[in-house]
Amino acid sequence: MIFRILPNGLDGSVNENGIIYYQQLIKAIIDHGMVPVATLYHYDLPQPLQEIGGWTNPEMVKYFVNYARVAFQSFDKVQYWLTFNDPRSVCRLGYGEGFTLQASKLSIAINLEWSEPASDSEADIAAAERRNMFEFGLYANPILKGNWPQVVIERVENRSYQEHFPKSRLPEFTKDEIDYINGTFDFAAINMFYTILVADIDEPEYDDPGYIKDMKAKFAADPSWDVGENGNPIVPWGARKSLNWLKNTYDNPEIFITGNGVSDNGNLEDDIRVNYYKNYLVAILDAMYEDNVNVIGYTAWNFLDGFEWAEGYR
Repeated sequence: MIFRILPNGLDGSVNENGIIYYQQLIKAIIDHGMVPVATLYHYDLPQPLQEIGGWTNPEMVKYFVNYARVAFQSFDKVQYWLTFNDPRSVCRLGYGEGFTLQASKLSIAINLEWSEPASDSEADIAAAERRNMFEFGLYANPILKGNWPQVVIERVENRSYQEHFPKSRLPEFTKDEIDYINGTFDFAAINMFYTILVADIDEPEYDDPGYIKDMKAKFAADPSWDVGENGNPIVPWGARKSLNWLKNTYDNPEIFITGNGVSDNGNLEDDIRVNYYKNYLVAILDAMYEDNVNVIGYTAWNFLDGFEWAEGYR
């Protein structure tokens, strides 16, 4: 691609046209009074790196570090950097289900979908918290707190033994790895789109290991909720609850909302989108000013954000 800065993924093959393009784009953003926020990886990997296994190849760490170094040195006007956008989708959809330093600040953008208990029962409340930890904490905890979430460790370990594995299916961090990873963020970056009702279920059978069975929960949308064109529920109060949960769970970090929005049918009469942003921003401001949640930034979901993943290229 003409604007890819490392067409084959190697730092010895820098595409100067790509560097110039993004430098000009960043300058235009600043000239218009905005703050540039750059994501290093948004689902799209150079084909030569995909052909050697992509993210299943441990050598990818070295390639990514070299790529990041080129980006940091070339775009020193960027104030906020994100390493990965939504690693959960890369892991679960891309590899699981087969869909296709200056004064800057650095983080990783993780999807935070609010899990609302389906009832006031202790079992459903625990199930909702469990889903939050499986869906968000699995990626956030090692960075924001150290190690995997305890409930994930225990669930996967217990089920692994019942499934006759010799050890837990969840890889274990060494102490050195925990110490190395913990705290490697300058702010918490979250993509925040929708809310789901979560209920507890009986312990699933042990015949077929799986992520959802480890989680031990079922999900559903409330039929009274509005939905976007893609069927995602529109629940503004879920944003406020998400932000408060993040504040209380991770010691009140600075929070940058790096993705929020709703898809519509493309017509100019986009009342759904207008109301979505109005109501979600009100909920976010309530979290900031009523609940003292430390939100430092917000970016809206644009029409190209989802182009690379799932069925975008079709």
